[in-house]
Amino acid sequence: MVDVVVVCEDPAEHLMTFGEAHNESYLHPWRGDDDTPTAPAPAAPVLDARAIIQRRAVLELAERRPRVVNLGVGMPAAVGALAHAEGLAGFTLTVESGPVGGTPADGLSFGASRYPEAVIDQPAQFDFYEGGGIDLAILGMAELDGDGNVNVSRFGEGEQQIIAGVGGFINITQSARAVVFMGTLTASGLKARGEAGRLVIEQEGRVQKLVERVSHLSFNGVHVAGKGTPVRVLTERAVFEMRAHAGGPPRLTLIEIAPGIDLTRDVLAHCGADVAVAHDLRTMDPRVFTPGPMRLGQHA
Repeated sequence: MVDVVVVCEDPAEHLMTFGEAHNESYLHPWRGDDDTPTAPAPAAPVLDARAIIQRRAVLELAERRPRVVNLGVGMPAAVGALAHAEGLAGFTLTVESGPVGGTPADGLSFGASRYPEAVIDQPAQFDFYEGGGIDLAILGMAELDGDGNVNVSRFGEGEQQIIAGVGGFINITQSARAVVFMGTLTASGLKARGEAGRLVIEQEGRVQKLVERVSHLSFNGVHVAGKGTPVRVLTERAVFEMRAHAGGPPRLTLIEIAPGIDLTRDVLAHCGADVAVAHDLRTMDPRVFTPGPMRLGQHA
């Protein structure tokens, strides 16, 4: 039944992931005798906008204490390693490709997990997701509007248009018990850093990501929040939440602002749509903007 066997000895043709030739930790659960069950604590990172948002997402895990979490590709992927480095435990991290437990890999190895408790096939993973198995989904976002709608699937216009598609995004966001999106408030040139417990914006981005109306609807904020599902959006300078106002439908509401910046100049001026400002507007936790561990817990 086999006509030809082709032997390829080029190691480059046998990568385990798109980014690694081999990683033993992706193959089996932690056995207690080979390494720690979590990813190594990241070396003191430069607290750029991306790192700030990821650290703020770790606070969501600390505060919500979910049992099962889905982490999306891109910015959310590193949240698991950061959470474990902070000593947080008691939840199971999953990714849509099938790993359950362990620490999801980042970058070109996304889709694998370090020391997973199990790896199931993707259709079974989505059966679990769609059946209500996710307590919290942490996902990226490319574009947002004042109704809490999110676009992750189509960007740009004309010849510059990119159609990324939604993948499992819709399945996950419609069934999770809580949804958190991550992304910068502006893009294309943004330079921001955390320093001594405050945010410093060195250069503003040229493109607003909070727009009047998303160019492609991947997530309907009013619909999902109207079902009672908590919806938050984390950026490097502000946190938004879908909240009902005066008996009307839920709308995007600013609930936290980074220390060290001005509400009007640095946040509202870069929102391409009207957003409500919570009467109990809080300052984001200064630990997010301070290099080094946030000291949120102890390793289990």
